[in-house]
Amino acid sequence: MQIPVSSILQSTSPITRYSFNELIPLPDEGEQLLEPITGELTVERISDRLLKVTGEFQTRLKLRCDRCNETYESSAEFQLDEALEIVHEPVTAEEVEDRIELSGHLDASDLVRQNLMLSLPPRRLCGCEPQVSEREHSSADPRWAALRSFSPENNGKPR
Repeated sequence: MQIPVSSILQSTSPITRYSFNELIPLPDEGEQLLEPITGELTVERISDRLLKVTGEFQTRLKLRCDRCNETYESSAEFQLDEALEIVHEPVTAEEVEDRIELSGHLDASDLVRQNLMLSLPPRRLCGCEPQVSEREHSSADPRWAALRSFSPENNGKPR
């Protein structure tokens, strides 16, 4: 969703609401949208030099489990709350995060995509149990062997 900055600034109301319903491409890192991202996007003109972009969104995704590498479905609900400075000069790639050009467009789809990716858990787990191989179990440091004699059922007393 591309919103012309000039239309926001020329609007008689300082607050403009947009219905958002898009299937946005995600980076190829194991995430895939199963349904469009839906929600309401609000653009508030704070001044002639500052916009506040907010919204609440939801979607369903297919994620890859970090533990077993299987895919699983997950719902995602996230919020967007960004302040963008309106500038007259061209915006460089480093400034694109917090600045927007007066003669340009507000890329709402990109803002929503970024906030979706930030809302995902850093470790994606489907609920599977950790797999411990026999080799990993037997290769425990021998210095810890004395601790195996303590039993949690006996309140920490040796067996």
